[in-house]
Amino acid sequence: GKCVAVKPLDVRTLHEAGYQNVAELGHMCPVRPTPASWRERRDMLFLGAIHEPNSPNHDSLIWFVEKVLPLLRDRLPEDVRFTVAGFRGAAVDLSALGRDPRVELLGPVKDPSELYALHRIFIAPTRYAGGIPFKIHEAASYGLPVVASDLLCRQLDWRNGLEIVSGGENDAECFAERVVALYTDEDLWNTVRAGSLRMLEQENSAKAYAVRLNGILQDVFETGR
Repeated sequence: GKCVAVKPLDVRTLHEAGYQNVAELGHMCPVRPTPASWRERRDMLFLGAIHEPNSPNHDSLIWFVEKVLPLLRDRLPEDVRFTVAGFRGAAVDLSALGRDPRVELLGPVKDPSELYALHRIFIAPTRYAGGIPFKIHEAASYGLPVVASDLLCRQLDWRNGLEIVSGGENDAECFAERVVALYTDEDLWNTVRAGSLRMLEQENSAKAYAVRLNGILQDVFETGR
């Protein structure tokens, strides 16, 4: 039989478990970069659903606001904001985080493309998670470079400084340093933006997805004959 995995990490895990015939399908994410340049953008964005208290998104948001934001105080201009958007479950209370003057709580948004068009960097500090980091793919597809935990970088198989910026593993000082680097270094910002768009074009465009799916189906039918 043939196993089909969605991301490179799963392919490696299945290989290590002894499965030889593993295909990577991935998922589709169209590339649609918003045009604003580094200079025309400002602020940091977190966009993700928080269904339950202490879920991975909630945990990472609390960690970023409590541990990383204070380290940015003297390193980024005072008026740089951290925008938090996305669905929130009824039991999720973010009001304590909103007391930080840098934090702007938006809640659910109908059209996220407007946020992707205005912000300079995307923050993905997840410390524990399963599945695919869809939100990173989405942010990058709109041309917004991402600082992510090392866990998410490994899940994506994207390279630090080329397609993404790694904030390390549960290390607030390292994460803060990388946020400052991506926010203030126009060359790094342009490199990572272009690199992630190129990666999505190669791996997640409709064309790339169709080619992979056809290859898997062809293989299955030929083996089944």
